[in-house]
Amino acid sequence: MQRTKMKQMKKEPEKRISKKLLPKSGTKKVKSKLQEIPAENYPDVQRLVHLLQVHQIELEHQNEELRLAQEELEVSRNKYVNLFDFSPTPYFTLDKQGAIKEVNLIASKMFLIDRNKLIGKRFNTFIPLNERDLFNSFINSVFDSAEKQSCELSMINKDKRLFNILLEGLVLDDALETEKKCQLALIDLTEYKRVEKSLKKSNEELKELNATKDKFFSIIAHDLRSPFQSLLSYSEILSTEIESLSSNEIVSFSRELNDSLNNLYSLLENLLHWSMMQRDLIEYNPLNFNLYDKVNKIISIVEHSASKKSISISNQVDTDISAFADA
Repeated sequence: MQRTKMKQMKKEPEKRISKKLLPKSGTKKVKSKLQEIPAENYPDVQRLVHLLQVHQIELEHQNEELRLAQEELEVSRNKYVNLFDFSPTPYFTLDKQGAIKEVNLIASKMFLIDRNKLIGKRFNTFIPLNERDLFNSFINSVFDSAEKQSCELSMINKDKRLFNILLEGLVLDDALETEKKCQLALIDLTEYKRVEKSLKKSNEELKELNATKDKFFSIIAHDLRSPFQSLLSYSEILSTEIESLSSNEIVSFSRELNDSLNNLYSLLENLLHWSMMQRDLIEYNPLNFNLYDKVNKIISIVEHSASKKSISISNQVDTDISAFADA
């Protein structure tokens, strides 16, 4: 009987306390109710109140921990959103069908389309038709692999401007979402490609210039050999046999020596002019001159070498022809 009575007494105050007990305002009401309970049952009720208070404190602690965790998650989310939106690198989030789910500010600026209007569009609409198969293969490899994938292709913005782009893609591992997504980073290679093309062109021009230079030096070396051989021959004769030479022979050798020196000087002068032309140091100064005389002057430079090879050179230009050029 005593145990049954005790159980009934436990249930009645528990029912009353669970309905009336409040953290702050309900303290007085609880005390007044406790005064109505018989004295012999008071320790059990007091123990029950204590247990409820402990349970309430635990719930408050858990609630505080949940609130702090929620605040931390919100801060982390805001940091991610800010990093994504204000990143200097264009970013897109795509689903498995290639539809755009998210896009940051710099990406919408690159394509000259408001980012709200980009959401839902197929990413491959900005890729030339002849490169879409390459992109489809790339996006499949992104979803099939946990590693970062890369692909180089062209893209077109709203103004039909063509970009050379390096795509880097990585599948997103989000346990809260059932739909698989991937994130793409776009690296603009347009300027790099322009510089690369310019360097390639400069390299080809440099190779051509070196080939021209080598050919020119070969010609100059060949043309300088004959005048030097003449100089050596005449100077040797004059130095070893001058006593046995007549005056007419000495004069003849001296003239030949002078002509060889003049030809040599002309060749060196031409070499200097060519060097100045390569450095754009020669100004264009056209003058009127007699073409016949100019041809004669050129013939005189090579005449000695030609005569040694039994080559005859004649000037068949009309003596009255004049030209206006920088010669």
